[in-house]
Amino acid sequence: MEFKDKLKKLRTEKGLTQAQLAETIFVSRSTIAKWENGLGLPGDESMTLLMEHFGITQDQLATTEPEAVIVEKNRRIRWGLIGSIAGWAAMLVLVVVMYILPFAIHSGDYGFTWDMAAGVYADNTYIDTGDYRIYYFQFEGETEDGLHWSTLQGWRPVQRHFWGYTVSEEDYSYRIITKNNYVVGRLYSIQGKNGYYNLLSKAGYYKAPEEPGNPMTWEIPAELITASSITISGVEHELQQGFFFITQEPVEYFKIGDHFFEVE
Repeated sequence: MEFKDKLKKLRTEKGLTQAQLAETIFVSRSTIAKWENGLGLPGDESMTLLMEHFGITQDQLATTEPEAVIVEKNRRIRWGLIGSIAGWAAMLVLVVVMYILPFAIHSGDYGFTWDMAAGVYADNTYIDTGDYRIYYFQFEGETEDGLHWSTLQGWRPVQRHFWGYTVSEEDYSYRIITKNNYVVGRLYSIQGKNGYYNLLSKAGYYKAPEEPGNPMTWEIPAELITASSITISGVEHELQQGFFFITQEPVEYFKIGDHFFEVE
């Protein structure tokens, strides 16, 4: 009879669970399970404790198989475990190559890190929402009255997945912002885990001359380009970095002071 069978027989005859026997000889329950499944043999100290506990000699407990047979069995067990691990690893690589990477590439630019997916934007500052990093740069200046203003000039939204980081064209979709029927900007909205991530891109418009014959003028509403917050349904939203804010619903309109803007 092999050691694994003798150990299990002795344990069950005493009415012990694997956990109870393990506690008695100061090993883990999984170690007892391993021995009883033929996945190894106890060391000298554990073997001595087993003999003392069951009141038998080493000859009575030891396997009756030749040592060469035991060594060969243990070798096969080890190689079997290695083969199983290698098989699962190969399957994981196959899944990544056949399914995950093609999906990532198809869905947009892909990277193994935030900065890799950000590309040339990686050196720019970013806003971190947890599931997105929105890399951006701005154009800044001052009005004739000395008020500081800024507008979003370029940006790249990188989304985090468990398998990597992507940039999708869908995240660049936008709606126009109008005031008095003039287009004065764009509102980009990304639906993320924490709500809608909104980016306010301010622009200007050509205004018709007040007197016939005069040229059209390019204007940007001062209240928009210098805004540090906007109001939606009576709730004020601070514009992070002058352009970013989060809402739980899509934005249909907003106010800056007494000025009303629609989002179409």
